[in-house]
Amino acid sequence: KNSLFFNAIRLKFHLSTFEPQLDELKSKYDGAVREKMVYKLEKEKLQNELNALKLGTSTTLQNSTEGELGPTQTKLRELRHKEEKKKIAITTEQQRLTGSTESTNETNPRDSEFPIDTGNNPYLNRFAEDAFHRSTLTLAKEIEAHEGPISW
Repeated sequence: KNSLFFNAIRLKFHLSTFEPQLDELKSKYDGAVREKMVYKLEKEKLQNELNALKLGTSTTLQNSTEGELGPTQTKLRELRHKEEKKKIAITTEQQRLTGSTESTNETNPRDSEFPIDTGNNPYLNRFAEDAFHRSTLTLAKEIEAHEGPISW
């Protein structure tokens, strides 16, 4: 009875260590979903404008100057700003817990923003001819490391 009780306490403590990581992964997932939705909306808007231009109808395109940002860019900037605040809060909490005072992710104000991944691979079609079928693969070597489960 006592061993079961202590095992339950140990498991509760072990699972509580994963909560911050799960929260971080959830926030990353939510951010990615939001950004994907914004990209889809922007793509649809551009396709509609392109179709209207092809048909020859005049559309009211946004008359934006170089200094102004459109609604999509402002929303992306806001989302990135929120994500940066979350990262800063997480790193300060980690520093508080570990007791370290040095900052690891300081950025230079003159650094340019890293380009956003569009998700399109321009070299994808280039190697389509070289692709092989999985039926041609064979097992070359088998390694037995251990019989225990793999845990994080």
